[in-house]
Amino acid sequence: MPTVQRSPAPDASNSRDSSSPVDGVSRWQLALEGANEAVWDWNFTSGVIFHDEKWARMLGYESAEIDASFEGWRQLVHPDDLATCEQVKNDHFAQRLPLYQAEYRMRTKSGTWHWILDRGKVVERGPDGRPLRMVGTHADITTRKDLEHRLRRSDELADQVSRLARIGGWEVDLYTKRVTWSREVHRIHEAAEGYQPTLDDVRWLFPPGYLESIEQDDPNGRVDMFDRELPLVTAKGRHIWVRVLGRTEIQEGRPGRVHGALQDITAQHQSETDRRQLELQLFQAQKVETLGTLSGGIAHDFNNLLTGILGFHELASDSIPADHPARACLAEAQHASLRARELVEQILTFSRQSAKTEHGAIDLGLVVEEARRFLRATLPSNINIETAVDPDCPNVLADATQIHQVMLNLGSNAAHAMRRHGGTLRISLQPWEIEHDQSVRLGDVHPGRYVRLSLSDTGHGMDEKTQRRIFEPFFTTKNTKEGTGLGLAVVHGILKAHRGAISVESEVGAGTTFHVYLPTGSADRSAEIPAGTPVPHGAGELVCIVDDERIVNRYTKAAIEKLGYRTIAFGSAEECLSAWQGQLPDCRVLVTDQAMPGLQGTKLVMVMRKLIPVLPVVIMSGYFSKISSAELEEIAPVELLAKPFTTEQLAHAIHRALHPPEPVPPN
Repeated sequence: MPTVQRSPAPDASNSRDSSSPVDGVSRWQLALEGANEAVWDWNFTSGVIFHDEKWARMLGYESAEIDASFEGWRQLVHPDDLATCEQVKNDHFAQRLPLYQAEYRMRTKSGTWHWILDRGKVVERGPDGRPLRMVGTHADITTRKDLEHRLRRSDELADQVSRLARIGGWEVDLYTKRVTWSREVHRIHEAAEGYQPTLDDVRWLFPPGYLESIEQDDPNGRVDMFDRELPLVTAKGRHIWVRVLGRTEIQEGRPGRVHGALQDITAQHQSETDRRQLELQLFQAQKVETLGTLSGGIAHDFNNLLTGILGFHELASDSIPADHPARACLAEAQHASLRARELVEQILTFSRQSAKTEHGAIDLGLVVEEARRFLRATLPSNINIETAVDPDCPNVLADATQIHQVMLNLGSNAAHAMRRHGGTLRISLQPWEIEHDQSVRLGDVHPGRYVRLSLSDTGHGMDEKTQRRIFEPFFTTKNTKEGTGLGLAVVHGILKAHRGAISVESEVGAGTTFHVYLPTGSADRSAEIPAGTPVPHGAGELVCIVDDERIVNRYTKAAIEKLGYRTIAFGSAEECLSAWQGQLPDCRVLVTDQAMPGLQGTKLVMVMRKLIPVLPVVIMSGYFSKISSAELEEIAPVELLAKPFTTEQLAHAIHRALHPPEPVPPN
């Protein structure tokens, strides 16, 4: 019979407590009962495993229903847990572990699974160390495992909520200076999860003065609660915005701990910044719209005055001999009036609401010259402006006001790039043919004939990264007081609406060039007066004049009569209609102002055309953009005469109204 090694067992005979009737074995049994544990005893020689009644009851069985073998035990263990149990058992058998301890699931009689904490120890071994007997206990830990699972799920849920809300918890022990961060606070700071910050480390994460401002809310440093939005620099050097909420605990009369929450509000802060920028942009747009309305009214009145001034200058000049000394004075006054007319036109160009206009054929060279004059008046004197306009450039299909805006924006950006040392702004205009390859590079514009407008500066230039982003809304290299980042985005949108394109060439330290491409289009030159054309005169035809402005009314009447026509003048549309319906004069041409109190010029024409469908009409106005294209189509044909005008322009307008050109037959 082999020699066996026994582990010492408690001596029941020497375990009695004289003060208690319960012996040592009973205490042992009561202890197991109190711990809710069952006992098992595995005899390796016989292969039998003894289980007490409680062991069976834990799984809902009677003792007789339990297979008292190792294989019977294996049949009850969850298949997913067997490998772990086997590994722990073998490690204990090989004496690599002093005790056997495993947690696994076992199937109950009802078919459910209970978690078991199984602990044991080999108490007898053979001379070769082979285990002969092993005893241990079973404990049902299903409730504990369920609580652990629920706690783990709660922690996971809290972690997910923290991730979604970008909020985490923190605590500072003011006695030990120890700082504790939750997992999400580590993520917000972009710090390793094992990183243990100190109070001094935390101070370096915030700009100077921010944390001090919180502490200064209470001179004794006893701020009960605080809620601040602060900028923060992460461990990776990224600048973000956070919301810091905290509460101070007073211990023994002074602050002991501060704990609270930290939330990443960078996205909300950026949204708020964008909203403020949009509000500012809307405010600026409303200002421009208001300025446009105000400028339109001022320009209308001013153009009326200029019409009378220029007209009576002309009439006065014609009434005195060519060698009269007053002629030179009148010429100077007329020249000043023409300068004033140009100034009014610039104001209208700047403030006009281009969204209500339509694209037409325009001479881009004239727009370039107008923009050059405007830029020259606004840019610093250390910036030189050069222009090179190819005289063979065809007209383009565009809105002059919007292209003027494009040039001013690009010119302003060029000036900003040269603001320190000055430089040269070059504006060039030339015909251009876009072929298929270039059309793809420019954003799939249609190949064909274009005019290329180029603006070059000698400023600091841009790197490739900046060039890729310059047309993005809100992207800007200027500070917040100098730009909103919308200028080039608006330029890009304008050119897309014109079926054109824009490209940029730049190199750091070598300046920048913007190329603007606009499609060509034919101009309507029917209203142009060739140089040297004689001034047409009338043959006594009756011209009806309607204008509420007395000086314009008097000048127009005098000028038309001097041209050989008869006239009848009215101060309002209603007065004209009343006279017309009363006596139906033999009127051959209607010359009317557009903007008048009561009935406007276009409405007057509609009523008059019902009486005389073929009545020739000339409409005078200093602000034609207020007349919609639909109105003009409805009353066509009409001649448009922009205020202020000369006697010669008036004569040609009346002549064209009386003698319209023959329509060109279709091919």
